[in-house]
Amino acid sequence: MLLFIALYIINYGISLVQGQILQESTIFISGNVIFTWTSSNDSDYDVLVYRDRTFSSKWIRVYDTQYTVKDVMLNYFIELFVDMRAIVSSEYNIMTYNVSKVKAQIGGSAIMTWTASSFPSTGQYHVYHTYKENRTILSIRSSGVSYEGNTQTSKYTYTSRPFNSTNIEFEIRDITLEDAGYYNGGMSAEAAWSSGGTVLIVSGK
Repeated sequence: MLLFIALYIINYGISLVQGQILQESTIFISGNVIFTWTSSNDSDYDVLVYRDRTFSSKWIRVYDTQYTVKDVMLNYFIELFVDMRAIVSSEYNIMTYNVSKVKAQIGGSAIMTWTASSFPSTGQYHVYHTYKENRTILSIRSSGVSYEGNTQTSKYTYTSRPFNSTNIEFEIRDITLEDAGYYNGGMSAEAAWSSGGTVLIVSGK
Protein backbone atom coordinates (compact mmCIF):
# COMPACT_ATOMS: atom_id res chain seq x y z
CA MET A 1 0.00 0.00 0.00
CA LEU A 2 1.48 3.34 -1.04
CA LEU A 3 1.92 5.99 1.59
CA PHE A 4 1.14 9.54 0.52
CA ILE A 5 1.71 12.42 2.91
CA ALA A 6 0.95 16.10 3.04
CA LEU A 7 3.84 18.10 1.66
CA TYR A 8 4.40 21.74 0.88
CA ILE A 9 6.83 22.34 -1.96
CA ILE A 10 7.38 25.62 -3.77
CA ASN A 11 9.23 26.31 -7.04
CA TYR A 12 9.59 29.72 -8.61
CA GLY A 13 10.04 30.71 -12.24
CA ILE A 14 9.74 33.67 -14.56
CA SER A 15 7.72 33.53 -17.77
CA LEU A 16 7.44 36.42 -20.23
CA VAL A 17 5.26 35.76 -23.27
CA GLN A 18 4.22 39.04 -24.90
CA GLY A 19 4.19 40.68 -21.45
CA GLN A 20 1.32 38.58 -20.22
CA ILE A 21 2.49 36.66 -17.15
CA LEU A 22 5.13 38.30 -14.98
CA GLN A 23 5.87 35.63 -12.39
CA GLU A 24 4.82 32.07 -11.76
CA SER A 25 5.20 29.54 -8.97
CA THR A 26 4.16 25.97 -8.24
CA ILE A 27 3.23 24.50 -4.87
CA PHE A 28 3.10 20.75 -4.27
CA ILE A 29 0.88 19.77 -1.36
CA SER A 30 -0.83 16.48 -0.51
CA GLY A 31 -0.32 15.04 -3.96
CA ASN A 32 -1.70 18.10 -5.77
CA VAL A 33 0.08 20.92 -7.60
CA ILE A 34 -1.14 24.49 -7.30
CA PHE A 35 -0.05 26.70 -10.21
CA THR A 36 -0.01 30.41 -9.35
CA TRP A 37 0.83 33.39 -11.54
CA THR A 38 0.78 37.17 -11.51
CA SER A 39 -0.23 39.16 -14.55
CA SER A 40 0.18 42.68 -15.92
CA ASN A 41 -3.45 42.57 -17.01
CA ASP A 42 -6.65 42.04 -15.06
CA SER A 43 -8.46 39.21 -16.76
CA ASP A 44 -10.12 35.86 -16.47
CA TYR A 45 -8.22 32.93 -17.93
CA ASP A 46 -8.69 29.70 -19.81
CA VAL A 47 -6.46 26.83 -18.68
CA LEU A 48 -5.67 23.44 -20.17
CA VAL A 49 -3.91 20.59 -18.30
CA TYR A 50 -1.32 18.37 -19.99
CA ARG A 51 -0.20 15.22 -18.13
CA ASP A 52 2.62 13.03 -19.47
CA ARG A 53 1.94 13.80 -23.15
CA THR A 54 -1.84 13.64 -22.77
CA PHE A 55 -4.34 16.47 -22.44
CA SER A 56 -6.44 15.48 -19.45
CA SER A 57 -9.15 18.10 -19.68
CA LYS A 58 -10.89 20.57 -21.93
CA TRP A 59 -10.25 24.29 -21.64
CA ILE A 60 -11.50 25.46 -18.24
CA ARG A 61 -12.44 29.05 -17.39
CA VAL A 62 -10.96 30.38 -14.13
CA TYR A 63 -11.46 33.74 -12.47
CA ASP A 64 -8.37 33.64 -10.28
CA THR A 65 -4.59 33.67 -10.79
CA GLN A 66 -4.18 30.07 -9.66
CA TYR A 67 -5.31 26.59 -10.62
CA THR A 68 -4.95 23.24 -8.82
CA VAL A 69 -4.11 20.03 -10.67
CA LYS A 70 -5.06 17.10 -8.44
CA ASP A 71 -3.53 13.66 -7.95
CA VAL A 72 -0.21 14.18 -9.75
CA MET A 73 1.80 11.46 -7.97
CA LEU A 74 1.16 8.98 -10.78
CA ASN A 75 2.51 11.48 -13.34
CA TYR A 76 6.05 12.49 -14.24
CA PHE A 77 5.38 16.00 -15.45
CA ILE A 78 2.47 18.41 -15.59
CA GLU A 79 2.06 21.36 -17.92
CA LEU A 80 -0.58 24.04 -17.55
CA PHE A 81 -1.46 26.12 -20.61
CA VAL A 82 -2.75 29.54 -19.58
CA ASP A 83 -4.61 31.69 -22.10
CA MET A 84 -5.25 35.32 -21.15
CA ARG A 85 -8.60 35.98 -22.76
CA ALA A 86 -8.17 39.77 -22.58
CA ILE A 87 -5.25 39.61 -25.04
CA VAL A 88 -5.70 38.53 -28.62
CA SER A 89 -2.78 36.18 -29.25
CA SER A 90 -2.07 32.76 -30.67
CA GLU A 91 0.49 32.08 -27.93
CA TYR A 92 -0.09 30.56 -24.52
CA ASN A 93 1.86 30.77 -21.31
CA ILE A 94 3.04 27.27 -20.35
CA MET A 95 3.81 26.45 -16.72
CA THR A 96 5.60 23.17 -15.96
CA TYR A 97 5.98 21.02 -12.85
CA ASN A 98 8.20 17.92 -12.88
CA VAL A 99 7.17 15.23 -10.39
CA SER A 100 10.50 13.83 -9.23
CA LYS A 101 9.91 10.63 -7.26
CA VAL A 102 11.59 7.43 -6.12
CA LYS A 103 9.71 4.27 -5.13
CA ALA A 104 11.05 1.85 -2.53
CA GLN A 105 9.87 -1.02 -0.33
CA ILE A 106 10.03 -1.37 3.43
CA GLY A 107 13.42 -2.82 4.38
CA GLY A 108 15.01 -1.81 1.09
CA SER A 109 17.18 1.11 0.04
CA ALA A 110 16.83 4.10 -2.26
CA ILE A 111 19.13 6.55 -4.03
CA MET A 112 17.87 10.14 -3.82
CA THR A 113 19.20 12.64 -6.35
CA TRP A 114 18.56 16.16 -7.58
CA THR A 115 20.49 19.11 -8.96
CA ALA A 116 20.95 22.10 -6.68
CA SER A 117 20.86 25.56 -8.22
CA SER A 118 24.19 26.33 -6.49
CA PHE A 119 26.47 25.15 -3.70
CA PRO A 120 27.51 27.67 -1.03
CA SER A 121 31.13 28.86 -1.16
CA THR A 122 30.98 29.24 2.62
CA GLY A 123 28.66 27.61 5.11
CA GLN A 124 26.76 24.38 4.56
CA TYR A 125 24.19 22.88 2.23
CA HIS A 126 21.56 21.09 4.32
CA VAL A 127 19.39 18.18 3.21
CA TYR A 128 15.92 18.14 4.75
CA HIS A 129 13.27 15.44 5.10
CA THR A 130 9.63 16.45 5.43
CA TYR A 131 7.31 13.83 6.88
CA LYS A 132 5.41 14.66 10.06
CA GLU A 133 7.86 17.53 10.52
CA ASN A 134 10.73 19.13 8.64
CA ARG A 135 14.17 18.06 9.92
CA THR A 136 17.78 18.17 8.80
CA ILE A 137 19.21 14.71 8.04
CA LEU A 138 22.65 15.70 6.75
CA SER A 139 24.80 18.79 6.17
CA ILE A 140 27.43 19.14 3.46
CA ARG A 141 30.38 21.48 3.18
CA SER A 142 33.27 21.44 0.70
CA SER A 143 35.40 19.42 3.15
CA GLY A 144 32.90 16.69 4.04
CA VAL A 145 29.50 15.76 5.37
CA SER A 146 27.90 15.32 8.80
CA TYR A 147 24.77 13.40 9.73
CA GLU A 148 22.88 15.28 12.44
CA GLY A 149 26.23 16.13 14.02
CA ASN A 150 27.83 12.70 13.49
CA THR A 151 30.51 11.80 10.96
CA GLN A 152 28.70 8.62 9.89
CA THR A 153 25.40 6.79 10.28
CA SER A 154 23.98 3.45 9.25
CA LYS A 155 20.89 5.16 7.83
CA TYR A 156 22.32 7.56 5.23
CA THR A 157 25.41 7.70 3.04
CA TYR A 158 26.24 10.76 0.98
CA THR A 159 27.74 9.53 -2.29
CA SER A 160 28.22 12.61 -4.50
CA ARG A 161 31.80 13.81 -5.12
CA PRO A 162 33.31 16.33 -4.89
CA PHE A 163 31.42 17.41 -1.80
CA ASN A 164 30.75 20.88 -3.23
CA SER A 165 29.11 19.48 -6.38
CA THR A 166 25.61 20.69 -7.24
CA ASN A 167 24.71 17.07 -8.03
CA ILE A 168 23.13 15.98 -4.75
CA GLU A 169 23.05 12.22 -4.20
CA PHE A 170 22.67 10.04 -1.11
CA GLU A 171 21.46 6.58 -0.16
CA ILE A 172 18.77 5.73 2.39
CA ARG A 173 18.97 2.23 3.88
CA ASP A 174 16.64 0.00 5.92
CA ILE A 175 13.64 1.99 4.74
CA THR A 176 10.51 2.26 6.86
CA LEU A 177 7.21 4.07 6.33
CA GLU A 178 8.67 6.95 8.35
CA ASP A 179 11.20 7.56 5.56
CA ALA A 180 8.46 8.41 3.05
CA GLY A 181 8.12 12.08 2.22
CA TYR A 182 9.86 14.91 0.48
CA TYR A 183 13.64 15.41 0.48
CA ASN A 184 15.11 18.75 -0.55
CA GLY A 185 18.07 20.95 0.22
CA GLY A 186 19.50 24.44 0.60
CA MET A 187 21.43 26.72 2.93
CA SER A 188 18.30 27.04 5.07
CA ALA A 189 14.93 25.31 5.35
CA GLU A 190 13.21 28.31 3.77
CA ALA A 191 15.63 28.41 0.82
CA ALA A 192 15.21 24.66 0.28
CA TRP A 193 11.56 25.09 -0.81
CA SER A 194 12.69 26.83 -3.99
CA SER A 195 15.50 24.37 -4.73
CA GLY A 196 15.57 20.79 -6.01
CA GLY A 197 14.04 17.81 -4.30
CA THR A 198 12.58 14.33 -4.64
CA VAL A 199 9.56 12.51 -3.20
CA LEU A 200 10.13 9.06 -1.69
CA ILE A 201 7.14 6.74 -1.91
CA VAL A 202 7.31 3.69 0.37
CA SER A 203 5.22 0.55 -0.05
CA GLY A 204 4.97 -2.75 1.81
CA LYS A 205 6.71 -5.85 0.52
